[in-house]
Amino acid sequence: MRFSTAQEGWFAVASAAVIAYFGFVNPAVGIWVGVAALGVFAWHEFSKRPAASVDESRRAKLWGLFKGGAEVTNSDVQKALGISDATATRYLEALEQEGLIRQIGTTGRWVYYVKK
Repeated sequence: MRFSTAQEGWFAVASAAVIAYFGFVNPAVGIWVGVAALGVFAWHEFSKRPAASVDESRRAKLWGLFKGGAEVTNSDVQKALGISDATATRYLEALEQEGLIRQIGTTGRWVYYVKK
């Protein structure tokens, strides 16, 4: 989930207000609320990270899989590059975010990618 700048500002103000309130009312509860807010903040910051970048040699091999309008699966990428499932997924997501490929299907073995 992405937040706009205004939403991020509101999130920070609301979090500070909640932590301050519980800290004054009951310091023991305030600590737990603070820990929970820190976890939410960490999740929020982590969710902003950009997709994995693909180095040029792997990008060339990966792009070669799409020649001739081929339908490429995550498994194809794993085998061609000798990488894990998670890494193949990140590489495909990076190309998809760049607008070079598009995903067909939603889950499991029925998902494949094609060149745009």
